[in-house]
Formats: sequence, structure tokens, C-alpha cells
Amino acid sequence: MSGPWASPHRGVAVVMPTRNQARFLEAALRSVLDQGVEGLRIYVQDGASDDDTQAVLERLARRHPGLVWASAPDAGPADAINRALSKALADPDVQVLGWLNSDDLYRPGALARALQHLAARPEHVAVYGQGEHIDLEGRPLGRYPTGRPDLPRQAWADGCPVCQPTMFLRREAIEAIGALDTALRTAFDYDLWFRLFARFEGRIGFVDEVLASSRLHDQGLTLSQRRTVALEGLQVVHRHLGAAPAHWLLTYADELRRQLPDGAQPTLSVRLVHTLHEARGWLAPSEADAVLRRWRQDRAVQLATRDCVADVHPDGWMPPQASLRLRSDKPATLLLRGRHEGAQIGPLQLEAVGPDGVVQRTGVARRGPFTWRIEVPALAGQTQHWHLRCTPGFVPARTSAASSDARELGWLLDCATLVP
Repeated sequence: MSGPWASPHRGVAVVMPTRNQARFLEAALRSVLDQGVEGLRIYVQDGASDDDTQAVLERLARRHPGLVWASAPDAGPADAINRALSKALADPDVQVLGWLNSDDLYRPGALARALQHLAARPEHVAVYGQGEHIDLEGRPLGRYPTGRPDLPRQAWADGCPVCQPTMFLRREAIEAIGALDTALRTAFDYDLWFRLFARFEGRIGFVDEVLASSRLHDQGLTLSQRRTVALEGLQVVHRHLGAAPAHWLLTYADELRRQLPDGAQPTLSVRLVHTLHEARGWLAPSEADAVLRRWRQDRAVQLATRDCVADVHPDGWMPPQASLRLRSDKPATLLLRGRHEGAQIGPLQLEAVGPDGVVQRTGVARRGPFTWRIEVPALAGQTQHWHLRCTPGFVPARTSAASSDARELGWLLDCATLVP
């Protein structure tokens, strides 16, 4: 698109919250400025960053008079967004608003497509589109699971169907539904969309194109606050739809296990029970009880310690090629107590490859219990990634006509203990 795009609306503004994201900020702002929309305003609310954020804002504001920014401590991202929205709405010329986080990006032409839709459909108070996830370096990770406006509201219980940076709203929509809930740290947009769609049923438009990229990285809210994401997701679903589904907790449990060990107390099973206790009020009682039973029966949960986590199946079976993560500040011995109970004929050959590439091997001559001792080097404050291999493996469905289990299995893990 060449030259400024003349909007049929009197004024368009984009609000942007930020804090200590100077690394991404300029790219985010340029993705707005490059939209080429005539008279575009940008309101940036910085939460008193102590990196180069303010220098970036000062430099760009000198060149772009439509960029207005302020920096002050806030009560979190929802508070920052509310402050920016208040400033934008104080300008009576602003009729359409977008919201872009400072680590996300608009696709070229995104704003023009949204404005064209709103111009063609004056009864629509908002419009959104497809989104994509990108990584730290901007590489695509896949499409956001977007739902169209006619998606039944009950289906929203499975997750937010709107990729937040793809949404553009008329002034009347924001004024009608009110500010973001500042008590929420991660799910404030989810709650806002529930309120928007309930207030303006049938008046939300959709552009079936990718309008924005949402960045996933360790410092972002989505990845850095997984427990809060799960709990607030349950809370928002309960607020708008009633009893929330338990999959929010089950997904969080799987994510947490993959991130451990972190060397901190308590163990995985205790952390999950505490989380369930906090979430009980948002679940149906039967759902909460079912989650607790599942975790108590899940060997992957029960075997995880503060120092060692194995990627074991819920019934305790290890696949022929498995991973194990541990933390040890001093040289130690990893004791794996297991059982050779598969359909393999003859001995098992076991192999462990540590972070230093050293291979340690052992054999299990006969069926029954065994102990595998693995010498572990010291890596202070770091997670060690180990690869465990077993030959031969077996597939139950191929060895027994009575089994439908198509997994490839190796041996049963009963206990994993790190000893000095």
C-alpha cells in the first residue's frame, strides 16, 4: 500500500501497554506506523520501564507527532491498557480503536482491512481476524485457534477464540462494555470479549485473513504465568458460563511437568493439589474430584520429585526412548528402580546419555525388578537433560490379541531418586 490510506472514520487510534520490552517495542510501533492510515494516533502507556523503552519512545515521538506516550508505575497490564484507552477516548475525534501489545505485530494492511469492513458494515461495532503465533525472533509457530463470531458461546469454555491484537472496536463498543478488569493479570482480554459479544450479539464482524502476530516467549504473560493463565481462565469461564471444564487444570499440569524440575519445593503433586484447591469454586464438584483422582493415579505426577522428572506414561511405562530432567549441584547417583515386565524375550539393554554426551550402559538379564545406577555430574543451578534408551521395545497390541495398546513400550518405572 503506497501513501496514506484515507479512513472514512474521523479518527483511528491504537493503544499499546509496555514495560521493559525495548527489544520488541520499535518493531511493534513500526508495524502500526507502517499501516499508512491517515491521522492515526498511538497511545503508549509504559509501566515505568528501566530498560531503553523511554529512549525508544522519545526518539520515535519526535518523528511521529501522532505517537503520544507516558510512563508511570501501574497496577499491571490491564491498568496500563485502561489508562491508554482513557486518553484515546478523551479525544472526541477517535472513533475506532485497536490494541497492540508491545511484543506483538500488525500485519501490513491489517488496519485498512478492518476499517474497510467497518465502513461497509456500519451495524458492526467491532471486527477481528485470524492471528498467528511467532517466536522470540519473529518466526511463525502456527495459527492462533480463532473462532468465528457465530461460534456458540458455550464453546468459549475451551479457550479464548479471539486473538487479541486482531480486534478493532468502535468507540461505542468500548464505552458500552467498560474498562478491563484490573483484578485479572492475564485473562482480562478473555473477559472483555465475553462482555463484548454478550452486549453486541450479532454485531461483531470477521475478516478471514491474518491481521496480527502474537509473540510467544518466556517473558510474555502467556508463557511466564501459566498457573495464573489456568486459574484466571477457569474464573472467567465460571463468571460468564457457569462451571468451567477441568481441561484447564490438566493442560497446566502437563505444562508444569515439562518445565520441572526447578529445584524448588514443594513437589509437583503438592503444587497441583494446591492449585486444585484454589480452583474448586469454579469447577463442578464432580470435575474437581475427577481431576484429583487422575493426578493421584498418574505415575508421571507421583514420581516427579523436586530434583528429577521423567517423561513416563501415566501408567508408569517408559517408552524405548525417553527423556529425563534433573538438577544436581554436586556429583550424585541417580537410582532408577524399575521392572522388566514387558513381552520382550530375553534381557533388556539400557543406555543413558547425559548432557556431557557420556554414555552409561547396563543390562537386565531377567524379568522382574531391577535397579539402574547412573552417575550424574554436577551442574550448579542448571537443568540436566538425559536421554534414556531401551532395547528391545514392544507394542502390546502386536504381542497380545487381547490388547489394543499401540504404544511402543520399554520398561516400568517405580521410583527415581537422586542420592549423594
